[in-house]
This record gives sequence, C-alpha cells and structure tokens, in this order.
Amino acid sequence: MTDTVNEPSLQQQLIFCLQKTLDPLTPHAERAGFYQKIEDFKETNPRCIECGFQLARQEGSPEIRHFGLQLLDHSVKYRWKALSASDHHEFKQQVLQFLAGVRTAEQEALYVKESMARLTVEVAKRMWPQFWESFLADLDVLSRCGPAQVQIVLMILRRLKEDLLGFDNTLTNQRRREMNTALNDQMEGVFTFLVNNVQAPQIPCLRQTALSALTSYVEGVEWRLLLTNEGRLIQLLCALLGHDSDVQVEVSECLLNILARKGEPKRTSSEREKLVSALLSKDALSTIIGAAENVLDVANDEQQYIFLKRVCQILVHLGTSQLAPLWNTIVNFARPENFNRYLLAVLGFTKHHSQVLALTAADVWSTFLAHTFIREDGVFLAMLPQVLTVLRQKLMRVGDPSLSNHPSCVYNKLDFDSLEEYNYFFSKYRSCLHGLVHHIAVLMPSTVANEVLTAVREAVSCTKMSDAYYLWEGLASFIEPWAGSLRAIDSPKESVKDQGMAVIQQLLSYETQDPLILSSLLRCLQGCLNVFLQFSTELIFPCLNKILFFVVFTGGATDKHHLGKDVSLVRHMATSALLHVCESHTLLLQPHLGALYAQYKIFADCDLLQYAEKSAFVECFMVLSRPLAMSEQGVLIADLLQEAKRLVSDSLHQAASSVEGLVAFLGLHLEPTSPMYPFGAQAKLTYVAHTVQVVVKRSVMTPPPSSDLHSNPSWVHVEPLLHQYTLPLVRSLHQLYADTTRPLLSQYFQKLNELHSMQRDGVIGCLHRKRDSENDELGNSQLGLACVHEHCIQTLHLVLEVYPVQSLIDIGFVRELSSAIFSEPMVTSNLMIKTILHISPCVGGSWDSVVIPLLCRAGWMAYNRLEELWRAVPENGATTLEEE
Repeated sequence: MTDTVNEPSLQQQLIFCLQKTLDPLTPHAERAGFYQKIEDFKETNPRCIECGFQLARQEGSPEIRHFGLQLLDHSVKYRWKALSASDHHEFKQQVLQFLAGVRTAEQEALYVKESMARLTVEVAKRMWPQFWESFLADLDVLSRCGPAQVQIVLMILRRLKEDLLGFDNTLTNQRRREMNTALNDQMEGVFTFLVNNVQAPQIPCLRQTALSALTSYVEGVEWRLLLTNEGRLIQLLCALLGHDSDVQVEVSECLLNILARKGEPKRTSSEREKLVSALLSKDALSTIIGAAENVLDVANDEQQYIFLKRVCQILVHLGTSQLAPLWNTIVNFARPENFNRYLLAVLGFTKHHSQVLALTAADVWSTFLAHTFIREDGVFLAMLPQVLTVLRQKLMRVGDPSLSNHPSCVYNKLDFDSLEEYNYFFSKYRSCLHGLVHHIAVLMPSTVANEVLTAVREAVSCTKMSDAYYLWEGLASFIEPWAGSLRAIDSPKESVKDQGMAVIQQLLSYETQDPLILSSLLRCLQGCLNVFLQFSTELIFPCLNKILFFVVFTGGATDKHHLGKDVSLVRHMATSALLHVCESHTLLLQPHLGALYAQYKIFADCDLLQYAEKSAFVECFMVLSRPLAMSEQGVLIADLLQEAKRLVSDSLHQAASSVEGLVAFLGLHLEPTSPMYPFGAQAKLTYVAHTVQVVVKRSVMTPPPSSDLHSNPSWVHVEPLLHQYTLPLVRSLHQLYADTTRPLLSQYFQKLNELHSMQRDGVIGCLHRKRDSENDELGNSQLGLACVHEHCIQTLHLVLEVYPVQSLIDIGFVRELSSAIFSEPMVTSNLMIKTILHISPCVGGSWDSVVIPLLCRAGWMAYNRLEELWRAVPENGATTLEEE
C-alpha cells in the first residue's frame, strides 16, 4: 500500500481488505492478516486522511463509507498534533462540506451518520472554541440543508454533551471546562433547537434522535429552560408519552433525567414546585398512568417491559427526588391535589407481578415512611393498610425463573440470567419489604397486628398443600419484621396483646406433617413467643410442648439416623426456637426448669435426640440456671456434662491425645466403603467440643466473681474437659495437616488438607452453590473438622473472658493455652490460622500478661505463613507458564 490516493489500486486494495475481513467465509488466520494490513495503513501511510475522504465520499456501499470515516477518525485522534494549523482548518472545512452533501435521511445508513457525528465531535474537541468559534453557528447553517443534516446535527450535539459529561476520559479538566463554558453561553439556542425538533420534526425519525439528544441535556441545563412557556416541554413530553408509541421509551428516559436532577432543594424550591405541580396535575398524571396501563401485561414484549420500568422510575423519582425534598423544604407545604391518585399509581406498580417493578416502587414507600411530614399526612396514612396487604402477598417466595408456576416467573426470566443472580436479588428484595413492614408496624401497630391475624387464619384454613407452603413461608417473612418492631419499642405491645395471643393460639392449633410448612410455622411461633409469651403464663406449657414435639419430629423416618434434610431442618429450628424463648423469658420459664429437664431426660433415655440437639438443650438449661444458687448450678452442670465426660473417658481422650489416635478414631485410614468405617465418630467430636463451648459461654457471672476460679460453679466441671480434650485436640488437629501425617491417611482422604469449595467461596466472598459431588465423606470431614477446630478455639477464647485471668495465669493454664493454639506453626493449615486470628483475645487489664504475648505469637505465625506463600507465587507462576 504505497501507491498514491489518486491511483485506483490503493483504494481497491483497501476495499478488498475490508471485504475480506467482513466475509464470514474468510479463514481466521487470513482475516487477521487483512486486519493487520489495515492497521499498518492507518499507522504508517501519510495519505490516510486523503484516502479516508475519498472512500467516505465514494458512491459505494455503506460499509465502505463507514470505513473511510474510520480512517478519518483515527487520523484525528492519533495524528492531529502532526498536522499544521492550516491543515486543521482545511480538514474542518472538508468535514463541513462532506456533511452538507450527505444523502437524504432515509437513504443513509444510521451507523454511517453516527460515524459522521463522531468525527465532527472529535474535530470540535480539538478546535472549539479557540480555533473554531463558529462551531455552533456552522451547525445551525448545516441544519438548514435538509432533514439528513438536521439528524446529524442532533447526533453531534448529543455526542458532544455525552463526552463533556465524562464519556471521554482523554479530555483534560481544563478543556472540559472551556467547552462547557462555550456550550452554556449558547445553551438557550441549542435547547430551543432540540425542543423544536421534538415538537415538530421535519420527518418522523428525527423526533427519536432529537429526544435522545435532549435527554443528554435536560439533567444539566438551568431550570428556567426546562420550565419556560409555563412548562411547555413537560406538557409536550407527557403528550408524547401517552400518544406516540414509537418514541415512548425515549420520552420516558428524558422525563426520568429531568426528575433525577440533583441540587440543593432550598435554592431550587420554586422550580421544583412548578415541576411537581406540572407532573401531578390531573392531565399529566392521567397520561402517565394511562401509558402504563396500556402495557401492564407485557410479559412477552421486552421493549414494552422496558418502557413500563421507565414509567415506574418516573413515578418513583417524582416522589423521592422531587416531592419529598420539596415537602421538607417549604414551610406549610400544601399537599398536592392529586396526591392520592399518585399513591394509587405507585401502589399499582407495587402490586405488579414483576418483582423488579415492585422493588423499584418500594423506594417511594420507604422514603415517605421516613419523611418527617409525609408519614403524618392523612392521605398517606389511609393508604398504608392497602400497602400492607400487598406487602404480605409480595413476601411470598414465588417467581423462580427456572420454573413456570407463577406470573412472576415470566418477568424474572427477562430480568435475570441465572438462578444465582435471582437469589441475590430476592434477598435484597425481601429485606427491603421487611423494612417497610417494620416502619408501618411502628406507625400503625394495631393495623399490622390485625393483618397478621388475618394472614394466619388464611394459612391455617388453606387446604391446598401446593399453595400452603408459599402461604406459610410468606407468613413467616411477614411476622418476623412485625415481631422485630414490637421488640424494638415498648408501648405498642400492650395495645396488640389480644391479637398476639390469638395468633399464637392459631399457630398452636395447626397440625401438619409437612416438614417445609413446619419450618415456617416454627419461624412464626418463635417471633410471636419472644414478644407475647410474657402476657399469658397459661400458654407456656402448650408452647413448650409444641416446640418439644418438633424437636423429636421424625417425619415418618424409622429412627433419628435416617432423617431427611427437611426434617433435620425442622428439628434444628425447634431447638433454636427453644433457646430464643429461654433467652427472652428466662425468669418466666425458670420455674419450669425441672419439668423441662425431666422431659429432656426422657428424650435422651429413649435415644430420640441427635448430638446437635443435646448440645442445644445444654445451652437452654445453662440459660435457665442463671437465677439458681451456685450449688444448684454446680449440680446441674455436672449432670449436663455427664455424657460428654463419659465420651471423653471412653474414647475421645485417646483420640485427641495424638494425631495417630485421631486418624484411627475418625477412620481416616479407611475407605468410606469399608464396613469398619465409623460414620458417627465425627458427631461425637463435635458434640463434646460444642457442649464445652456453650457451658463456658453461658457461665458468665454478673457481677464478675472474685479472683478465685472456684467462685464460678462451672470451672470445676469444665477444667478436666479442657485438659483432657480441648487442648490436646487442638494440637492434634494442627498436626493432622502436616506432610508427615499423609502416610497415615487412606487414598480417599489424601485431599483432606485442601479447602472445601464452601470454605473457598467464603474466603473470596462469593455465593456458594452446592454441587452434587460435595455430598461425600471427604467434604463432610473437611467441613466437620474445621467446625470442631473453631469450637475449640472459641472455647479457649471464652475461658479467658469468663474466668479470672490472673488465676488462670497462676495455675499455668494460659501457658498451656498458648502452647496448644500455636503448636505446629509451620504445618497448621491456612484456614486454622485464619480462625485463630479472627478470635483475638480481648481481656481487660491483662494486656502485658495475656493479650500482647498471644498477639505476638499470632502475628509471628501469620507473618511466616504469608512469607512462605509469597515465596511460592513466582514458582507457581513459572510452572503455569511452562504448562501453557
């Protein structure tokens, strides 16, 4: 490509290269070669500009004209400084002449006109206003040449504004200020030109282009330009929104940019008031609502669904960005005449099957509920009962995009690309709705209580099991924020006591064997009991009996070792509910400690409880024993720890004392298929570790005891377990991940020291999605051993907080603790180091003797491990490069 431009062979070669790159039949390697030839021509050939003009003017295909414009655009961006001032002027003139000779708007391809506009803006950014003072005047002259030129001028104005707003990162701040100043000086004429082309375009396609350009300007122009001629622009946009379906999306985006304007409300209160009055007028609001109603059911039309979203955002910004600040700024602000109709329109979007629209509309309710004046307005308060009913329905977990069992599924398939993305959205969506229920419950406790009672009665009377699960799950999500609001404030509890009692009685009367529904029922019961149990001692036994029934619920399974996941979840939630009730009403339940403990012994003697449930009961009894005398506490603790001590003396002390004993006890030297493999061994480790932890945790005494360790009744029972089990187990767990231990492990467990995918996802902070391959003994062992280690480390940390530190130092326990935690520092796994660092000691008054020594050793361990990992980075990188 060394010929001159006037020789046809150069243009022919360029066109040939272009056609080859666009031909789908061209092989990849050959296409890359043609691309390289074109790039070489752009970078090195001095006649790139001349050739670009020749190809752009050529009466050929749009692709060739577009390619010529690309050559010119590249020359402006990368060769401009090499040109002289006269060359700059000549280039500018040729561009204007070229634009003036463009074909009609219908004949020229849109992407070619976009390229023309982009080229003109690139020239302007280098010459205007210093060396091209007549830029805007030249555009005005150009716009009189015909509709095609008008469209290109509109594109130029839009792209210019977008680049000044920050789309072009190459502009310096000084150049940006100079160009903005020059544009603002003539903004009135520019804005009038844009509005005129929106109102009365020469040809239909110009209106869409004009609206696109206008949208870029409305956010930054002066308020007076937006509201001139008694808000003619707002009226025009509303009229187009309701009657011109071809530009509805563009009009809605323009209105949205106007309403999203930021600024100090006090300085612009009069302008904002005019804008709000214009959009909340009867005609404008009717037009906006009518436009939305025409496309409410748009599940099969993505473009109309986008328009519906924009209309929803318009109403939301009208309330949150304009009306709410205005109401807060103007003294004695008069409620808009059509405020009720506006709220009804927002309520309509809240009801919509699209959960994205419902979440968008929720911003209005959230803003108004937190507003000092709107939350007290009569019209707004009258609307809240309807809002509450809608929120209750919206809290049901429906709309899974992988299913087709609800109208929301269709919209969620349009909004989300994956189930993980939807799940992340739904957690945010439900959290927002929870906040709304909480705020309404604070304002109107009786109304919310009546709504809860109505919802419970509906759920209890529902006989269709496919609907019952959604009703109960949504009901649980509705009751939780209501109960949370009652716990946060004291006064409304008495006023809604009767409704709360009725709700509890309805929940207690419901019978089902469906574990999914039972899980939701327990959530409902737990929330209500935490608030209302104090008002009726008669309900204590029925509630405890109901919860205890769920604790040993089997769902038809033959024994406790063959429970399904849903049944296990019910039992776990029942023990959790029991613990919460014990914590919330300790003094109320303390007289019934004996009866509850007797029932626990019956369950234990009949072998109905799993180890996790036994630990939960131990924690419950530790909570209820606080008011007891020390001697009575000591007797209870001794009885509660009896099984743990038996397990330690039988087998766990030997298992915890050495890594060989631990491997043998857990069966890590065997294959899981072996008949000798001990499937229940790990549960015993976890049970004892967790039981010791909860006993220490719940042994905090107020006021703190004296410096004598035996002043705390739990110490004498916990100390043997700490020395015989917790401390040696921590040492053995650290040694388990050493290379010297690998020969002890079977082939199946050789990857035991690797991170489980759930742990890896937790470290990097991403959502974990369980895979079928994870449901195996290796994964269970990885997670289970990490859990046991965390229980042990937390127990040792709690020991330093609960018991007198000086006494622990005197008997040498702190030294033993430090020795165990920091044993085998060179082989301890990274995850265990992370656990140790997260649970840092915070012992008041013992900095020199405890905190600083422990932190020094923890810091030394972390530093050495990081140094080791950093040294491995170059080696791993080199290995990867070699493999590639």
